[in-house]
Amino acid sequence: MGPAGSRRGGPLLNGEEIPMFELSRRKLLQATGGVGIAAALASLPVATVPAHAAGRDTILANFTEIFAGTAEVNAHPSVLSKVDAIQRDSANLFRRLRPPADWDRFDGVIDDIRLGVEHWPTAASASNSLANTYSALTRIVLATVTPGAASYGDTAIQDAVIAALRWLLANHYDLEGNIYEGTGDVYGDWFNWEIGVPTHLTKALVFMRDRIPTVDPSLIGDYVRVIDSHQDFEPRFHTGANRGDMTINHFVLGALIGDDARIAEGIQWHLTVADYIDPVNPVDGITNGFYEDGSFIHHDSVAYTGSYGKNLLVRVIEATKILDGSGYVADGQLAGVVLSWLVDSFAPVMYEGWMLEVVKGRISARLDVDYVDTVIVAEAFSDMSRYARGDEQQKVRSFVKYLGTATEAVIDTNDFASPGSSVLYHGILGDADVVATNPYMPTGHRSFNTMERNIHVRDGWAFSLARSSERISKYETMSGANPRPWLQGEGGYFIHLAGQKQNETYSGEHIHTVDWRKWAGATAPDEERLTIEELYGQRWYDNPELGFTSSSPLQNQYFYYPLGLNEHSGGAAIDGYGTAGMVLSSDVTWRDVQAGLLPDDVVAYQNPDGNKSWFMLDDQVVVLAAGLRDPQGRPLTTTIDSRTSEVGSNPVFEWGTRSGEASSGETARTDLAWVRWSDPSIGAAVGYVLLSDPGLEVGLKSANVTGVVGNPRVTQTVSSIYYSHPGTQETALAYALVPNASVAALKDHTRRNIEVLDNDTVVQALKDHDAGVRMANFFAAGSSAFLESDGAAAVVLRSSSDGTSRLAVSEPTFKRGQLVLKLNRPLLTFNQSDAGVATEQGDTASVLRVDTLNVWGRIFEVEFIDPLGILESAEAVLEAAVASGAVSGSLSVRVMTSIAALGGHLRAGRRHQSRKFVEHFLEHLGRVNRNDHVDPGTRAELEQLMSDLDYSIS
Repeated sequence: MGPAGSRRGGPLLNGEEIPMFELSRRKLLQATGGVGIAAALASLPVATVPAHAAGRDTILANFTEIFAGTAEVNAHPSVLSKVDAIQRDSANLFRRLRPPADWDRFDGVIDDIRLGVEHWPTAASASNSLANTYSALTRIVLATVTPGAASYGDTAIQDAVIAALRWLLANHYDLEGNIYEGTGDVYGDWFNWEIGVPTHLTKALVFMRDRIPTVDPSLIGDYVRVIDSHQDFEPRFHTGANRGDMTINHFVLGALIGDDARIAEGIQWHLTVADYIDPVNPVDGITNGFYEDGSFIHHDSVAYTGSYGKNLLVRVIEATKILDGSGYVADGQLAGVVLSWLVDSFAPVMYEGWMLEVVKGRISARLDVDYVDTVIVAEAFSDMSRYARGDEQQKVRSFVKYLGTATEAVIDTNDFASPGSSVLYHGILGDADVVATNPYMPTGHRSFNTMERNIHVRDGWAFSLARSSERISKYETMSGANPRPWLQGEGGYFIHLAGQKQNETYSGEHIHTVDWRKWAGATAPDEERLTIEELYGQRWYDNPELGFTSSSPLQNQYFYYPLGLNEHSGGAAIDGYGTAGMVLSSDVTWRDVQAGLLPDDVVAYQNPDGNKSWFMLDDQVVVLAAGLRDPQGRPLTTTIDSRTSEVGSNPVFEWGTRSGEASSGETARTDLAWVRWSDPSIGAAVGYVLLSDPGLEVGLKSANVTGVVGNPRVTQTVSSIYYSHPGTQETALAYALVPNASVAALKDHTRRNIEVLDNDTVVQALKDHDAGVRMANFFAAGSSAFLESDGAAAVVLRSSSDGTSRLAVSEPTFKRGQLVLKLNRPLLTFNQSDAGVATEQGDTASVLRVDTLNVWGRIFEVEFIDPLGILESAEAVLEAAVASGAVSGSLSVRVMTSIAALGGHLRAGRRHQSRKFVEHFLEHLGRVNRNDHVDPGTRAELEQLMSDLDYSIS
């Protein structure tokens, strides 16, 4: 047994107390809860605990129905093949169940799955074999409780499984092991002992709850004791999805043994994962979970909506279904949480049903993921449609149909965990009144500043950006997965095109074949880097004496997902336009190796320096970079894009120079003005406009590349567009990414009216004249045109022709208590502003003081009227008209509308300030009026307008 500790009342089995056992130190902490947990649980709303069997029976019946269905559900045409699959799986595994006489000799109960570390090359594979054994037994018994399966109700099969469970308990899963206290014979992956095996066991014990008391009355109680001895609710691994798993097991087993207090305890713990994380005051220091801006973080610093976030979603929906009608939680309590996750967290990061790579951590490099994410999310929100109401229900159903029909994903509901979910899903697909669309983000922009990701969607394409800092990891690699990730979070991005097979555009094949030095969006030094396995001979750095083991905190900090050294990484967005800025840096491993804080055999790599900005617009993304240099003076490569194609697809480069020359094929030149990559075999194309001054070499290169990740081998055609520049001096770059662009559009790009205002290490700014959008990233105190900031800031300003302007601003270091933004514009009138923003109006300038203390990247918005902006907009129209020598009636209307918008300011007693603007404007009108090409009707309108204005001012 583990070390002695405090005792508490044992769990109940059919009303009888199970004999108590010794508790370890960690179980003592679990029992007392700690101040943080106790305070948190006290504040969570839970319905009155029903002290009777009805609520417990409902939990157990719901739990079984989730996995086994009902007679009515399983008779549905969409479920018949699922029932057949459950039966075939059970029968195949039952044939592999060895006779009891062989168990001791073979050291296992299932053919080909031997147990114990002596039979396996690693402890991790040995613990996996234990979990696989319990999984097999659970799948065998599932058919016996699945209505419609041939084995339904077969107690002989259940008896054989019960005997195997008893043998496993006596020989391989017992009280002796304690992974935290270092006692007993626990080995391998902690997950198997504390979550994997208990999850399988919970199902098996519930499925056979009617048979076990007859065959082996003490089995349930014995297993509950052992499961409890291995589990620990203290926050280390047990946060987010992991805690979701453990807490469901905890309260479902409470229902099984008749312990209402345990049920309430498990539900309370489960609710801690359903609440938003407060990054300033996290409960018990837990930072894994969903945040108010829609971000999801796991491992404390990894953007992970597409893996652990998805898993937590499944667990909370599962809990919602298990507790439905039991009386243990209020109706809709958990369902409301899940709906907010759909709107804020999942819909924005799934493009045409594909879970975007920037929120999948190391999982993005797997070769077997395909559209599995889509299947899981489709099932989750099919279930969610039962709980949504009114318009929200229709939106959920539309999103589900979008996942199932508007994408390349082929959703096989046999892969759903629950037969009932399949019925709901097919009902949605067959409903002609449900429109297949993503109602939450058909187009637009989302700045997930907490997890430092940006998602930008327009008709025909989507752009996703990965940033990093001292808060969010530069990448994640673990257990050999994603072995060359070094620059993925250094402004790496993906350009998804509509109508393509997204799983063939990117996914694991892309990640394993693209050279890490030519990762799209990254600036890389010319050097070789070795993977963890190449450096240390295994998939982690092993130095137990100094605290480096396969899953230790030091391994996480320095090898699996290190943080950067930069504090600046943030962005702002308004009206679907977004900006992001980031300071490039090395990571903590490099810093601490240089400081002599890590063992001598630890190898670390240094990254280049520089500032980068991304401005996300209607038909393009403009990227600015300044101060790019290498501390070691190594030559640098900044990759504009790297795209992969199937071998044999023959992608094409077309390009043009600044002098007008045009050609195609691979090249390396210093005078390129634009480039177009296309893959005719799939109808895909992306254009690139080189906005930097000529002189830097741009290379275009395609090659078949084979990447090796154990087995299998994958080969792709990799096409890269990249700058080559020296690392010994600071370099500035500017280019535009134009998805789906034609050659004609690229040649004519200057007509798009994009103006780079600033591009240095203090401020990077851009104006889109056509959209009326101005964006700026301040890396220090500085100014850009009429915007002036007292320090780091991200700003987006959108102006309308009626004079209304909307401004969004955020503080990208997360450290400043106040951000002061000065707008050097006269006569601004503020209509509204978010809480936390104080405005100071003046005749020649106005000031915004934004309270940014502990807001964690929050974006603040302000709306105001800008009379000078009205005049500038109208003047631009008139200038174009004068230049072209033609003024149309529609132009006259636009001009008069703009002037009319000034009326409010004139009547507000500001005639003396406004007069100079109007006089200046009248001069332009006079020039147009004198133009011989103006038609008589338009001239008359303009003359009357000038007359009216002169009268109103005099």
